[in-house]
Amino acid sequence: MIYNKTKGGTDTFGQLYSTYSTARRANRWPQRYFYGMLDMAGVNVNTIFCLRNPTAKKRRSDFLFDLGYALVEPQLRVRAETKTLRRHLLLNILEVLGEDFPTPGEEQPTGKSHCYLCPRKEDKKSKTACEVCSCKICVTHRKKIVCTECAE
Repeated sequence: MIYNKTKGGTDTFGQLYSTYSTARRANRWPQRYFYGMLDMAGVNVNTIFCLRNPTAKKRRSDFLFDLGYALVEPQLRVRAETKTLRRHLLLNILEVLGEDFPTPGEEQPTGKSHCYLCPRKEDKKSKTACEVCSCKICVTHRKKIVCTECAE
């Protein structure tokens, strides 16, 4: 009788657990185990949040999205500070963070440097910098003295 009275919590947990799952197909059991722990943690954190903030009306999917963003945001900020990060990655990170591209006030090192827009395997170097974003650009990616991305 005790089992029948208390099994509703397990069923509810199982339903919440499977609704928004992080689980992916994995051939390694530790990875699958980690996904299961993430799912359980998401249900538990949402339950605690709802108990501590009874007036907050937030859907579970929104709560999990905000939780994921809060966990990733510090690493995105660290990654955005990387000087050698490709421009398109930096723009994507800044878009997620809701920030604008930094102004071109910083000085570029003198001498030749890799083109900011070319793949590394091409190894194109240039002394010319874009007037807008101050990144080094090769002849292929130059329109006057502005890189093709800033010219758009």
